[in-house]
Amino acid sequence: MAGWADIIGHAGVIADLKRMIAGGRMPHALIFAGPMGTGKYAVAKALAMVFLCRKPKAEGTEACNACDSCRLMASNNHPDFHRVHRLLIRSIDKDRKGRDLSIEVAREFLLRPALRTSQMDNGKAIIVDEAETMNTEAQNACLKVVEEPYGKTLIVLIVESETQLLQTIRSRCQVVRLGRLSDEECRAVLLRQGMADAEANAVVPLVRGSPGLGLHLKQMGFVSPAAEFAARLTRIMGTGAPVGDLAAWLKVQVDTYAKTAQDQDDMLAKDIALRQGLSVMLGVAGLTASKSLKSGTADELRLERICQSVDVIQKCHTAVEGNVNLQLALGEFVSVLEQTWAA
Repeated sequence: MAGWADIIGHAGVIADLKRMIAGGRMPHALIFAGPMGTGKYAVAKALAMVFLCRKPKAEGTEACNACDSCRLMASNNHPDFHRVHRLLIRSIDKDRKGRDLSIEVAREFLLRPALRTSQMDNGKAIIVDEAETMNTEAQNACLKVVEEPYGKTLIVLIVESETQLLQTIRSRCQVVRLGRLSDEECRAVLLRQGMADAEANAVVPLVRGSPGLGLHLKQMGFVSPAAEFAARLTRIMGTGAPVGDLAAWLKVQVDTYAKTAQDQDDMLAKDIALRQGLSVMLGVAGLTASKSLKSGTADELRLERICQSVDVIQKCHTAVEGNVNLQLALGEFVSVLEQTWAA
């Protein structure tokens, strides 16, 4: 039914949300902030299900799972539940790639439903996924909705960090932070989604509490390259092993990822696919460096070098998300890594 009971992890966050509902303190606009692939959308949808339920139980904190609203939510057909994301631009203009969440998408799928009367006469729930991808015009349109919602309305903006949104939006929303899942919870999500036992065991150490990333790695056939990349970085940071052909190897993996992504989505631009591939690998690099940092076995010099590695990973990630030439970003990443770990 996609309710609270179906969610693995985030028990503290769910308890806080229930307390807000029971105390009549639920704001109309929230920001769910936290790492990618950790279940922010699932929690937001469960909250929307309670919000739209006609006969909620337990002081209004639990959906009844029986009314027409709950049945429609369960079948993903509720006319007053709206999920907004950047790729909706393709339903407006089939030639647009959807790199950002455009003003056209914001007007059609956020402003329009937010400013009209609910079809089932029991409120509207709107979730904006990857809200940080809204361009400036779209964020200004979102601000209008957050400032003056029409009727009973719930708006949830899903981001990795609330700092990616305009201050004027942040000041009008309550921020709810969702952390990473434990390894046990992450594994449970992967198994529920049909991943084999052995594969789940291999994926969990790579994604540090982000089952969404693990499922993405599997979908892209990228579990083995990610595991090899993590192993190579662990050797570099653990024993000072030479960087070697890492730049050339990494380019091949990113190119392979991009080809697979474009095969799965023929509307995906090659540049975006390449940036996604490098971003995934940098995510693995960041988690690997973080694990090395927390291992407690490094001496002072090695700790300093690991911190420098974390810094270069973050800088490269920022460059990839911008318009920096990817080949230059990749080359700079490996070059600085090599200089950092040179004997």
